[in-house]
Amino acid sequence: MVVKKQKFALAPHELLNDSKVSLSAKGLYAFLQVFNEDGVLDFDSLCKRFKIDRSKFDEMLDELIIHGYVSVENNYGILYYVLNGI
Repeated sequence: MVVKKQKFALAPHELLNDSKVSLSAKGLYAFLQVFNEDGVLDFDSLCKRFKIDRSKFDEMLDELIIHGYVSVENNYGILYYVLNGI
């Protein structure tokens, strides 16, 4: 699950200028900002939509986590991905 706070895409200036983060990971961040209406996303469905395999998706998400743009919270065994930076 991804938690977001608004219904439009904003990407932190720091993220956009971060040379350590790939363009694909930045795009994933923006997509998660816009297309997450109810806080629940099926990552496998997103892989089909983006025409990528799950390992590539996980790589992009891990990139955002490693650099602090996404946090993972565990709530009784359910993982929540929280978008940081805005």
